[in-house]
Amino acid sequence: MTELSRRVKESPYILIGAIVVGAVIAQLVGKPIPWLIDFTQAGIFLVILSIMVSVEIKDVSREFRKVKLTAVALFINFIFVPLFAWTLGWLFLKSYPDLPF
Repeated sequence: MTELSRRVKESPYILIGAIVVGAVIAQLVGKPIPWLIDFTQAGIFLVILSIMVSVEIKDVSREFRKVKLTAVALFINFIFVPLFAWTLGWLFLKSYPDLPF
């Protein structure tokens, strides 16, 4: 197993810090700032890119050969998470008539 680089180890903290800073700015300003939305999207892209640049394609193809792990990941990402999100929306957003629950 390879050791994670310092940049990859710190990326989640940078992302969480950016979310906190964005939430604080949103509370202080009180309305959306169009240029800040674009800046945020670019920042998230750069954080994800910095993590993915160090991943080698042959490592990804080797992991896809593990059928059980791949099947579990696909199930979680495309079945469980959408159903869980829909359930949370149904529980907490019932009072909004525009939503199709």
